[in-house]
Amino acid sequence: MCNLSQGFIEKGREKGRNEGRVQGRAQGRKEGAVKASVDAIRRFSKEFGVPIEKVYEIQRKDLTISEARQVGKRLGLMEDKT
Repeated sequence: MCNLSQGFIEKGREKGRNEGRVQGRAQGRKEGAVKASVDAIRRFSKEFGVPIEKVYEIQRKDLTISEARQVGKRLGLMEDKT
């Protein structure tokens, strides 16, 4: 294999690694937001004696549709169809 083709291969690998890092960070932030919401809902429900369902309904307005769905599943309020 010539040096030129090896250079293309290495450049492609580096680009793939960088894209993977960006996607991994984005996914980590999303998962962190979901976990924080679940923890906050449970804590609020327990401390103030408010049903989880009511706290979830209030909290989900601040989440994306996808995040709200994941939070609902983790709280056992929605069926997991995966």
